[in-house]
Amino acid sequence: MVAKATVAAHLDISTSRLKGLIETKVIDDAEPGQMDMDAARVAYIRHLRAKASGRGGDRLSAARARWERASAAAP
Repeated sequence: MVAKATVAAHLDISTSRLKGLIETKVIDDAEPGQMDMDAARVAYIRHLRAKASGRGGDRLSAARARWERASAAAP
């Protein structure tokens, strides 16, 4: 079990980004000094895979929707 700052450094993200991932339930929260680094790493990798495959990420979904609308409207 490790501190949140250690998990953030391990994942190569800022502590504020880690906080955001915890708030959005991507990574489970824990008491200070009690984060499970292995579980956090697996959760983060799964999150990134989901975004890369189009199952996550609001900006990607919005861009895809705009492209589809533009394609449908084109003659």
